[in-house]
Amino acid sequence: MQIKSIIVAFLLLTTPAYAQTGTAKNLTQLNTEINSQFPDQNVGTITPYVLRQLELDFAASISFIGHGTFVCTSGGTIIITNTNAAITDVVSISLNTIGGSFTAAPFVNAITAANSFSTKCATSDTSTYNYAIIKNAP
Repeated sequence: MQIKSIIVAFLLLTTPAYAQTGTAKNLTQLNTEINSQFPDQNVGTITPYVLRQLELDFAASISFIGHGTFVCTSGGTIIITNTNAAITDVVSISLNTIGGSFTAAPFVNAITAANSFSTKCATSDTSTYNYAIIKNAP
């Protein structure tokens, strides 16, 4: 009987698990959430639930939606097919492997929504580049 009482008491002390999802927010909304959810050293507590929710909101607000590589072919425009691209997104480019004569970094010169983006490469550049498409914050 005592074991049953202990089990019942334990079950009454447990709290249910809640599913959490993130919500995309702009910088002002994220700052407001941080200031309201993270108290100073004199008020309230920071719970795992509050911290987890804030992290989910960050993840939903700023996310990479596509990445890959492309090779410049001695100048001209290179078209990279990626159906995740939107005209409001940011495409970040970094050097992977140098090739040919590197004189200037390639740059994005057009994005076709839900289809592709294009980059301009310098003459004689045959380098391989990495790219990441970053979803623009709401």
